Amino acid sequence: MTRPADPVEAPVAPAGGRTRRFVLGALPHLSYLVLALYVTARLWVHRDVRLSSVNPTDHEQFLWFLGHAARVVSHLEDPFVSYRLNVPDGANMMANTSVLGLGVPLAPVSLIFGVQTTFVVALTLTLALTASAWYWLFSRHLVASRLAAYVGAGFLGFAPGMVAQAAGHPNLTAQFLVPVLAWRVVKLREGRSLRDGLILGLLITYQVFLNEEVLFMVAMGCALFVGAYALQRRQEVRAQVKPFLAGLAVAAGVAGVLLAYPLWVQFFGPAHYRGLPQGLDKFTTDLASFTGFARRSLAGNAADADKLTLSANEENAFFGWPLVLFVLCALGLLWRRPMVRSLLVVGLFFAGLSLGKTVVFNGHSTGIPGPIRLLEHVPPFDLATATRYTLMVVPVVGILLTLGMDALARWAGAERWKWAVASLAVLAALVPIAPTPLVVRDRPIPAFVTSGAWKAYVDDEHTLVSVPVPRMDRMTGMRWSGVTNLGFKVPRGYFIGPSSATDPTATWIPELRPTSTMLAEVAASGRVPVVTDGDRAAAVADLRYWQGAVVVLAATEYNAQPLLRTVTDLLGPPTWDAAGGVWLWDVRGLH
Repeated sequence: MTRPADPVEAPVAPAGGRTRRFVLGALPHLSYLVLALYVTARLWVHRDVRLSSVNPTDHEQFLWFLGHAARVVSHLEDPFVSYRLNVPDGANMMANTSVLGLGVPLAPVSLIFGVQTTFVVALTLTLALTASAWYWLFSRHLVASRLAAYVGAGFLGFAPGMVAQAAGHPNLTAQFLVPVLAWRVVKLREGRSLRDGLILGLLITYQVFLNEEVLFMVAMGCALFVGAYALQRRQEVRAQVKPFLAGLAVAAGVAGVLLAYPLWVQFFGPAHYRGLPQGLDKFTTDLASFTGFARRSLAGNAADADKLTLSANEENAFFGWPLVLFVLCALGLLWRRPMVRSLLVVGLFFAGLSLGKTVVFNGHSTGIPGPIRLLEHVPPFDLATATRYTLMVVPVVGILLTLGMDALARWAGAERWKWAVASLAVLAALVPIAPTPLVVRDRPIPAFVTSGAWKAYVDDEHTLVSVPVPRMDRMTGMRWSGVTNLGFKVPRGYFIGPSSATDPTATWIPELRPTSTMLAEVAASGRVPVVTDGDRAAAVADLRYWQGAVVVLAATEYNAQPLLRTVTDLLGPPTWDAAGGVWLWDVRGLH
């Protein structure tokens, strides 16, 4: 994958040439940062109250995870298990998308400016850095045309799938190590097994703390690519097999040592679980979505996208038919190259897996079994969400796009009319899928939380119980805890954990308690139930179980009045905190 020598590179004067080269070299990266700021612009404004409109609950979840990382730094707490969520049972942070690889380096931002700022900074930087990393790889090791490298890398940083994930998943937009990992795997063939293996092992370790799902897919993609390439070039790679395997062994050893304890905690430690929660198998790729347009692209809209996906966050395969046509043409023109054929193997493999157990086309089941049926019970395939396999189709499309543009540049040469034709072809492929800014909504946090008034009620041994109690569709209290950098503990929450102390089956919903179930039903329906003495006794028992110090209902909460009446029936009259904008029930006397 060595880049061909650039045939025209004018000499520069030693004095000003270095500065000029630096400025010109920085321009692509600065432009990626500007584009990332454009995509996330609405989140930068009023970020203390603003959430992603597409997936606010995931946004709120990551606020808590970033707060956890900040507390790990500020209080030197256990990074892998937290007992400040789901009190008293805790949550296994290694087994959740705790994104320590972003949260820990950005902890100073969280501690000074708050996790709301950290979330937006993380999204912006991960999008820009992913594009920059691909540009570095393409411009130095793949193509001669800097323009092709720039456009191809820009696509990979801001592909429809990346922008869709940016609505709530900074762990999945953090793909800046993907090109570096692929490059270091290829370099293992050069014979410096110890050095290259050590570097790869360290990169693998860091990627684990960004996102293990992406690491798994990169590993599978590299294995498929290397295997397909080796089959086509047996004589060429024969001498490289031994150093390649030796370097791989070193990388596995380094990563194995560094990750032994964290992975033990993940799979065998407190609050570990098995499998994935029910319902995730429904998130598959509609075959028609490969030529469709995502809602956050110029040619897309929500109505059409909704017909092809269950979640706006998972529009990973929406490449648009013009780009698909361009890539097919590139495949035909470059078919003789072993690398291109190897990329096709990788792309088809992941595209096939993403289709799920039964192939769906344009919203209708075809009845055709999907390839994933052969692997669905094979670890770790049983731990991946099917539609996310298309996140590895994106690099394949991006590389083929870059190679196709490089071939067009060589064909055009110095002839203007050819450049015009080539430019029109690229613009036709990419303009329809150009990203648009993320859609947001405002959800204020009461002054009771932001002013620190909660400190008068909650100590480090007890919890703040929000109404409704936190869960995956009602994130109020968990978000409040996150924005205080986990200043107070909360019961329950939105995370993956075991179904019970004796059942490790994965679930989003902690073991049910009568009071949390009742309040969730009121929050959803707006209907006030008939409260019995048994319900009141259960509420006292639940508050003791959760170690609650104060129960808090914000005046801005959805269905606040029915919730107020219900909690009043359970616990008695509240105290209205006008300055804080909340009703309070001081329950410290229960302990």
